[in-house]
Amino acid sequence: MTGFSGISIILYRLLNIPIGLSTILLNIPVAILCYRLLGRKFFVSSLRCMIISSIVVDKVMYGVNAGKMALIVTNCAEQICRKIDAVCQRGTTIIGARGGYQGTQKQIVMCACSNKEMYQVQKIAKEVDAQAFLIVLESKEVYGEGFRTVQIGGEK
Repeated sequence: MTGFSGISIILYRLLNIPIGLSTILLNIPVAILCYRLLGRKFFVSSLRCMIISSIVVDKVMYGVNAGKMALIVTNCAEQICRKIDAVCQRGTTIIGARGGYQGTQKQIVMCACSNKEMYQVQKIAKEVDAQAFLIVLESKEVYGEGFRTVQIGGEK
């Protein structure tokens, strides 16, 4: 992202200011200039769009560029991992587990991936094991081997 949206993301990362709020604040001088140069009618329309888009960014669309994490409880972990690893850039991990109700041994496939890749992960899980239990979580950040870390201000 560039422009005020990009600056708003940086302000969010550094100061935890909501992206939509900082976008509105940064647009105030532009809105005043718009009013003076283009008139009241255009100003009101622009103001309405600016406020609506800022609310949408904060309430609905935050995390669009973030990743997802899938936890798949299955008896076919190795097969699911092979197929996911073939279509996704980020790897999978198999975790041993025991069911809380019946105490039976289970396997959990954990996979961090992009939002676009999550559709493929869900499709693979359903194709390989129709009985698989799938949990999808938003991932704000992923650190570790194989993942590129971007540092913005402050210490690591």
